[in-house]
Amino acid sequence: MSEEIILYDSDKAAKFVTGISGWVSAKKHFYGTDENLARYDGCTHKKCECGNSMERHYTKCSECRHKSAVERYNSFPFKEWDGTPVVTWDGDKYFFSEEELWEYCDESELEEISLLFCQPNKWHKIDADYWSDEMPENSDGELPKELQLALDNLNAVIETLPPQSYSPGKIRTTYKFNSNE
Repeated sequence: MSEEIILYDSDKAAKFVTGISGWVSAKKHFYGTDENLARYDGCTHKKCECGNSMERHYTKCSECRHKSAVERYNSFPFKEWDGTPVVTWDGDKYFFSEEELWEYCDESELEEISLLFCQPNKWHKIDADYWSDEMPENSDGELPKELQLALDNLNAVIETLPPQSYSPGKIRTTYKFNSNE
């Protein structure tokens, strides 16, 4: 059974009461003179600027959110795919090889897929101020020599490591599926 839809400007969302004057939401919460809060608390949906209904916690309906996401994607610069890791434009599925892309397109019956190049997330180096909160106030902030040497060695190792993960970048690309290959 679905929840009743109550729009923000509906009489069901909130009402002005007398006796103790003020606005009461549909959830029976009293908001005094703040009609907006009472209406927001009592509604389940609001109107999008396009006129469609949307759940109250969104600022746009699903169609406008999708349109904005497509516009944002299309605003990114385009580069031909060069085999580096990519992610679907909505950040849902990552691909690390052409074989993975090919299988995904084949299974999903896609002829072309919109993608974003991935940005590598590198391991963070450890800075000497990591321990600054525990150091005595009157210290000069320098670590013991043995610890500083170990920290320098650790950071040198961290610098050589491959990325720990990837995030969607801001360069778009596409992959065209050719089932004859």
